[in-house]
Amino acid sequence: MMHRSHVSILLVMACLIDTISGLYWLLPAAREKCFLEEIPAETLVVVTYKSLEHQEINGRLFALIRDPFDNIVSEQALTESAGRVAFSSEHAGDHRICFGVQTNDRNDHAKEWKMEIHIDSGEHAHDYDKLARAEHLSSIEVELRRLNDKIRAIRNEQQYQKSREEEFRDTSEQTNYKVVLWSVIQTVVLVACGLFQIWHLKSFFASKKLV
Repeated sequence: MMHRSHVSILLVMACLIDTISGLYWLLPAAREKCFLEEIPAETLVVVTYKSLEHQEINGRLFALIRDPFDNIVSEQALTESAGRVAFSSEHAGDHRICFGVQTNDRNDHAKEWKMEIHIDSGEHAHDYDKLARAEHLSSIEVELRRLNDKIRAIRNEQQYQKSREEEFRDTSEQTNYKVVLWSVIQTVVLVACGLFQIWHLKSFFASKKLV
């Protein structure tokens, strides 16, 4: 009896898995939708997109990449329903990967279109099979190229983490300095108030000839 119940549960789960479709997100009209990606400097990034309702968008889809200083790194009109947007980061930090739809039709302002994206960076952004066919590389040469890219990605990541650690240390030191300075100021103010109260009481008692 218990074996049958387990089998029934497995069948129900299998049916549910079959009915699950791919995840997507909604792109509103006349407004950009951005994704934040933390990227080291000198790193290749490939954004693979797929517009699930591209016929309704009618070629008005675009992609916009901004660096941590809000400078535009790449701006492209996406005429195909699926494709790739590639760029190399010059500065380390949070990059904004934005998509939008250009429209002047007021009827489109309430619309939303289904999109899918996948972001790869570093060694994962390279298509080594395509590279091997284009440059006629052997399997050993491809693995060496992959290993070289992985080492470069690790080095860039270490440099980025080191810079973040230095920024965090500087911020911590500044915070500690401000805390110590504020404590010293509070102590000085309290001592000054105490001395003033003592002087005031002494003057009061002297005027009353109590001392």
